[in-house]
Amino acid sequence: MNNRRAFERLQKEYHIEYGPFSSMVDQDILKASVLKNLSAGGILFCSQEQHTVGSQIFLKIHVPGWKQNDDRIEKETKEGSEMLLKVIAEVLHVDSDTKNNCFWIGAKFLGQVHN
Repeated sequence: MNNRRAFERLQKEYHIEYGPFSSMVDQDILKASVLKNLSAGGILFCSQEQHTVGSQIFLKIHVPGWKQNDDRIEKETKEGSEMLLKVIAEVLHVDSDTKNNCFWIGAKFLGQVHN
């Protein structure tokens, strides 16, 4: 079986916040979760809500141990530091998980949101 992935997938448990595209301006509706894995191209996370394939979502990914310095991402040595990535993504697949009582959402990154 061929692996069609363009980027290596990293198994991480970073804290994320997610919601519909509209949550980019109304962040009070964001939900919390933990991602299962991510790559330069996308993310897989568990959601309490089912999302529609093809819909756009807003994600805030909390990445410990890194910082953004202008347009560069650098390792941070200060204890407790984290970088916050804000991205728009498109839902590619949704898989129901009755054991964990959630939906696994696979989404590809469309772009980063800058403040």
